[in-house]
Amino acid sequence: MARISSALASGEEHRRAAHTLKGLSWNVGAKRLGDLALALEKAPPGEALALAGSLEGVLKDSVEALSEPL
Repeated sequence: MARISSALASGEEHRRAAHTLKGLSWNVGAKRLGDLALALEKAPPGEALALAGSLEGVLKDSVEALSEPL
């Protein structure tokens, strides 16, 4: 998440970090986070910057959901 945000803030390439986050998220069952990472991966920098604002909240929700006992 920090890599994506810092890359976008500095105008660097963000797609590789978003791709990694997407795969990791989907592998652990955090579908919503993975879907957001996919959108970030495909988005041009200006649009991705707007989407990145949602990352922290979605990550927090995903961690809470994954932490709940079965």
